[in-house]
Amino acid sequence: MRLKPFFSAVRFLTILPIPESWCGDESDFHQSPDWYPVVGLFIGLMLVLVDSVLCWMVPIPVASVLLLVTMIAVSGALHL
Repeated sequence: MRLKPFFSAVRFLTILPIPESWCGDESDFHQSPDWYPVVGLFIGLMLVLVDSVLCWMVPIPVASVLLLVTMIAVSGALHL
């Protein structure tokens, strides 16, 4: 199993600093959409963890705003 398309998907969908050498070439990038659901699952799981911690520490309205800011920061505002 080749992971270069996975790392291409992570690099495209997030702001995580993935080295270019891990992402492969253009053909690996064209295969990266197959990994988008997996990357989305990892992002979602990370946000669930952040939400759980924030709701424990601050009031829910504040936690909601901070979670939204976290989502925007992780995705680089890709969906906005």
